[in-house]
Amino acid sequence: MSTPNLHYKIYNSHMPMMKKLPSDTIQLLCKLINTNNLSYTNANVMQQIDNSSCYVFTIAYATDIAFGFDPEKSQYVLTQMQTNLQNSINKTKQ
Repeated sequence: MSTPNLHYKIYNSHMPMMKKLPSDTIQLLCKLINTNNLSYTNANVMQQIDNSSCYVFTIAYATDIAFGFDPEKSQYVLTQMQTNLQNSINKTKQ
């Protein structure tokens, strides 16, 4: 059974560099949500300024969504995000 054609919002901290999702990413998303046609828009979210911070932006977007906040309205401080993530990881190791 296929998922109905819904419209999805993509939270991508690299979007201005990419303009649109690569075709292999679209194929994987279609498999994940069980559809043949992916309709999406790119969320207007804060963008990373380097090529290595996507992990903290992904976690920040997911955390905002989980707590009912809109990532499109959020502004993040990269150094704080990295420090907070490292502190959280260190706490789980104790």
